[in-house]
Amino acid sequence: MLRQGFTLIELMVVLAVVGIIVGVAVLFIRPASPDEVRRQAAEELWAVSRAARDEAIMRRRTLGMHLDTDSYQVVGLNGAVWSSPEGDPFYRERSLPFGLEIHITRGENEEHQAEPEQEEPPQLVFSPDGEVSDFELSISGRDAKGSTWVYTDEHDEIRLR
Repeated sequence: MLRQGFTLIELMVVLAVVGIIVGVAVLFIRPASPDEVRRQAAEELWAVSRAARDEAIMRRRTLGMHLDTDSYQVVGLNGAVWSSPEGDPFYRERSLPFGLEIHITRGENEEHQAEPEQEEPPQLVFSPDGEVSDFELSISGRDAKGSTWVYTDEHDEIRLR
């Protein structure tokens, strides 16, 4: 005797497996909250700044980081000129997710002015001996509902809070 179709148990097992797969997919697809997006952006900036400090030490070269309101870029000091090597992904410009901004304080809120004919120096400087310019910066939403901070402590360690 030939059997055609599926039994009720077979159908229930298939539906249960599909339900589990859909449930797991929904957990991984859910959009990140604004706090998570801000935290991830700050963690990336923190990691890039630590990598720039380590790169300056390893290469025995002064590096810096230009910060704009919504982006940042690592640059190297070549003679008296700050520049980024073409094609090196470490030196590429990185943008913050839409709606986030960088606010920076250097040391005791000192302002650095470049001469009119000179290029603006980077706000953060990483020297070959491991020193890092004193800074504190925050990443926050334009609506200012919380901030995540990246800063240097008294031992020139770059911290995240």
